[in-house]
Amino acid sequence: MTDEGTQSQAQTTASKTRTPRWPRLLLVSAGLLVALCVGGWGFAYWNQNQAQMSPEEFAAALDDAIARAAPWFEANRELAFETNANVSMYYLVRHMNDLHATPVLADGLAWFLAQQLRPGYLKKLVDPSRRVLAAEMNADLANLSLDYRWLTYAMGPDKVKLSEQDLADLFDAEKFDGLVLAHQLWALYHLRRLNPEAEVDDELVRRICERMAAEHARDVLYHQLHAERVAFLMLAGHADLVKQRWFERIIELQTESGGWRDRWYALNIVHMPGPHLTTDEHITIIALSALYIARYEYPEVFGPPSTDGGK
Repeated sequence: MTDEGTQSQAQTTASKTRTPRWPRLLLVSAGLLVALCVGGWGFAYWNQNQAQMSPEEFAAALDDAIARAAPWFEANRELAFETNANVSMYYLVRHMNDLHATPVLADGLAWFLAQQLRPGYLKKLVDPSRRVLAAEMNADLANLSLDYRWLTYAMGPDKVKLSEQDLADLFDAEKFDGLVLAHQLWALYHLRRLNPEAEVDDELVRRICERMAAEHARDVLYHQLHAERVAFLMLAGHADLVKQRWFERIIELQTESGGWRDRWYALNIVHMPGPHLTTDEHITIIALSALYIARYEYPEVFGPPSTDGGK
């Protein structure tokens, strides 16, 4: 056999035994994808939880965000109050006005209290002195969602015939997550607030708050539940579980008009599809109430004490 024949045969044999490149490429690509996902998640988690302002900067940012919200309420009185049918939002308005009174909040609250609501017992959430009737509270109970059945019970535990299952669920700290868990805490907060004699175990509330905070630390998308969890944790008295960065994200997403949009955000950069392109009264009231509670109820936790006369 000639040298050329030997060389040709060797090349043919080598080409047959050479390991294909695509498995290695696939393995490298998979590794890069995993690294990208881990790195992206790490950055998103850091962005969700790591404070990026000094205490002094944060206190100033809180004051600025609260001041910028006032023109939004002035320009959107009808949207914020007269067409807002959510009684929980009026409680937050009441709480904000109690912490730091402003004319627009006081006017909105007075407007609500002057209305003839159906069912009338809903006003008790905002006006604890209001008398409620058992017949009215139980009339439509079966048609309400679970969270509203809980809230109705909180307004009259001696009058509302809550089912055994609903009652057991209300005091189960491990069963729910997400929005239902937040609304469970909301109902327990009002049950304790409106009925001082009610037996609401501190450890139960603490466990629910701990689960909410842990859930929130992992929830890197910004949406309505972000502000809701923050506000509810603070109202429940567990400010130690709330991170400064959670407030910073609320502040960063305030619009130029002073309100907030009901949209989903990833890393405060990517705007995910949402139902409202403009500001929304529901999310604006929740977001602003979270900032109010931090600034005027927990100044020792979230920056220097306010010097502008908050009540």
